[in-house]
Amino acid sequence: MTKRVVKFGQLDLTVEGNKLQINDKAPNFKGILEDLSDYDFYKNEKDKVKIII
Repeated sequence: MTKRVVKFGQLDLTVEGNKLQINDKAPNFKGILEDLSDYDFYKNEKDKVKIII
């Protein structure tokens, strides 16, 4: 597992994890939306996301 620091607006964020390769399944992501409701990547996006390199 690697750690990288990325810039998100004015913030420096540390990202942990393995770099994805072509055809890898993206890991699930959970967060909180602006209205403070839960956001779950797998539950909310259901095959709507395609990564093009």
